[in-house]
Amino acid sequence: MVRFKVRYVVGEVKPAQNGGRARFVGVHSGIIKEEILKVVMAQCGSFGAALLRPMQIKYWNPETLSLVIRVPRESASVLVDTLRIWDKIDSHSITWNQYHIGGTIRSCEKQMIQFDEKYVIGKLTED
Repeated sequence: MVRFKVRYVVGEVKPAQNGGRARFVGVHSGIIKEEILKVVMAQCGSFGAALLRPMQIKYWNPETLSLVIRVPRESASVLVDTLRIWDKIDSHSITWNQYHIGGTIRSCEKQMIQFDEKYVIGKLTED
């Protein structure tokens, strides 16, 4: 039996304009995957798109705009380089903040918990 080595990329999608979180309520993981593949196709061509074909969106939270992407280990550098120039989802301008790259989903869960704690504390102090 062969074990496939993967990497998980954890990050946050930030709207370019402040207060734009409500616009991402209708955005789902399929739309995000399509947008990432479009950027990969523009940057790396069909070779890069083929490398990232097994990419999966493991977690997407439209409230906190946090995202976990699973890719083959050999393709992780292509994804990370592409995410740096990713600038829109469904015609909404965004910026990408990467927090962690890990080999296990458990390490990414720890990072997501820390991120969500900071988000909740920030929301409580705003009120």
